[in-house]
Amino acid sequence: MIKKSLAQLADEYSENIESINLQIEACRTELQRLQKAHRNIAAAAVSRKLTVLYSQRNELAETENYLRTYYDKEMRCAV
Repeated sequence: MIKKSLAQLADEYSENIESINLQIEACRTELQRLQKAHRNIAAAAVSRKLTVLYSQRNELAETENYLRTYYDKEMRCAV
């Protein structure tokens, strides 16, 4: 089992966010192409995929921020 610090885990989340951003850009380009070609059903499918990607990116960003700021604001301890 590999032990990682919170900063290392946050870095992994950041890398995943960058990967998702690339996928989002590709989908946005594809969506524009499909809309110009009036391929509405295919465009709707890409739009749904974009919604999922945006949701995933938001969750990853929240977790990354939590990991990076875990010790910043207050000392957390078990009650």
